[in-house]
Amino acid sequence: MALVDPMMIKVLNQAFWEWIFSTRDDGNHPLTISNGGAAQKVIRPFVLLAGSLQGAGTKDRELTIPAGIDSIFVPADNNLKTSTDDDGPEDQKLIDKANSDDDGAVGIANVRVDGGDILVNRLRAHLFQIDIREKIRGTGNNKHHGAGEEVASTRAAAACHYAIIPTNTLHSGSTIEITGRKISVTYRVA
Repeated sequence: MALVDPMMIKVLNQAFWEWIFSTRDDGNHPLTISNGGAAQKVIRPFVLLAGSLQGAGTKDRELTIPAGIDSIFVPADNNLKTSTDDDGPEDQKLIDKANSDDDGAVGIANVRVDGGDILVNRLRAHLFQIDIREKIRGTGNNKHHGAGEEVASTRAAAACHYAIIPTNTLHSGSTIEITGRKISVTYRVA
């Protein structure tokens, strides 16, 4: 695994959530796209990948690595807790809930490249402000918000299991498999 500054991991994880909650919840959403579709976002010098919602079935996707990209950020298991979603009004409550949820992925979240296991690390909960522009079906506790409805700006805590894959270890046809708590996603490098 490539060494990456822990602050950069937080930046990437926050960018992941901003991407997820700013994308319309339809057949092209990063968490639901399959059948060779693309679910990636460039945050130079990284590409962010997306897993899927738990229990959403197997997803098959294509990965295109643009020039100038050094590494792939792969969230093997990722969770977000927000004040808006009634996860807690206080920062410490959000942190505790995010870390507790993340504890459930220990020993389960897995990333493989071309069939070989890759080291999966943990990012303990970190706080940030997020503008949730699109509610995603199948997420959250606050059921009075509908899919596609703007939720607003909220305090959040996120924690994840992740891998960093250097792009120089990949070639056309390489596969990246993400598995975990009812998650199964395979990316094939174009």
